[in-house]
Amino acid sequence: GIEADGMGFEGTYTQLDPPHRIVQSWRWRGDDRYSRVTIELKAAGDGTDLAVVHDLLDAETAEMYKQGWESCLERLPAYL
Repeated sequence: GIEADGMGFEGTYTQLDPPHRIVQSWRWRGDDRYSRVTIELKAAGDGTDLAVVHDLLDAETAEMYKQGWESCLERLPAYL
């Protein structure tokens, strides 16, 4: 699992297809519900397209996670 700023999640990689695809189970520490995160990478010109799908969630949780992923992904270019 990963912990940062008082938040932590854990999961298990269920599929690895380097360098194209990662699938993992996902849950916040203390939660008893697992969901799934799929990350796909595709060559695109001089760069790489990144797609993140977080599923197996109820609608309310999906919306909260969507906002969290969008926030994280908006900051990603600063680290590349």
